[in-house]
Amino acid sequence: KKTANAKTQAADWFGDGHPARKAYLELYDSMPDEFGPTQIKQLKAALLMRAKANIKRVLSLREDRAVLALLLRNGAIGDDLWQEFTDAEAEINLEVQQCMREAEDLQKGWGQQLFPEASQAVQQEAQDVRSIVAVSFPP
Repeated sequence: KKTANAKTQAADWFGDGHPARKAYLELYDSMPDEFGPTQIKQLKAALLMRAKANIKRVLSLREDRAVLALLLRNGAIGDDLWQEFTDAEAEINLEVQQCMREAEDLQKGWGQQLFPEASQAVQQEAQDVRSIVAVSFPP
């Protein structure tokens, strides 16, 4: 069993310590040295949750980038905040790469499928929320 370690030096832009990553790593660390089918299934589910959280983070950073760039150009924010933001972007890129490696280790070929699968799940969740809102609050 290899060590699953996704800690980085960048500050936590999102302020929550990445609970999905923490849950995956805790589950991984609690597993026996050799994974059976049950452990692989549990790890895959936890890794999918981690990937979904990362998709949401990537989307949030994309939205933040344009606003922060404008604020930086206008002098409304300092270089230190911009650096924190770019550190967060670098961190999420490393996190995505780590997830893809973990997925590939769990099932050959899954590394390339993980994020499309996670993205589809995030889109479905958003659609489900829109449907509930539409039913709960009709026009």
